Amino acid sequence: MNNQFDYSQPNGQPPFMQNFDMMPQNRAGGKGFAIASLCLGIASVVFCCCCCCLYYVAIITSILAIVFACLARSANNGKMPGMAIAGLILGIIGILLFFLCPFLEFSGILEEIMIETIEDTYGMPYEDFLESMGMGDYYLE
Repeated sequence: MNNQFDYSQPNGQPPFMQNFDMMPQNRAGGKGFAIASLCLGIASVVFCCCCCCLYYVAIITSILAIVFACLARSANNGKMPGMAIAGLILGIIGILLFFLCPFLEFSGILEEIMIETIEDTYGMPYEDFLESMGMGDYYLE
């Protein structure tokens, strides 16, 4: 049989390898990790400001924000994107707030700040504000 077709490539590569160099490369650079870090950092600070069961979720989201910031750095060849830096900082602030809020709450500093803010904002004593809101029986002493 006469082979009339030449299947070889000019560069010497077999036909199945001809477009191997043209394959798309992943150039995201850890952008997904950076976005996740930023979102979790924001969530950790918000959850620290909330009372109830969300307060304990804050420590988990803070740790995850720091982990994702480190993953974004390693995926970006040692450079940390801006969103990852913000997520890292917010994650650290979330951890600090997680441990600081109970001390402030038990020391009464938060209560004093809340009372002063209400009195300055509404121009009335705290007891009158609670009575106007229908919560006169809940005054803290």
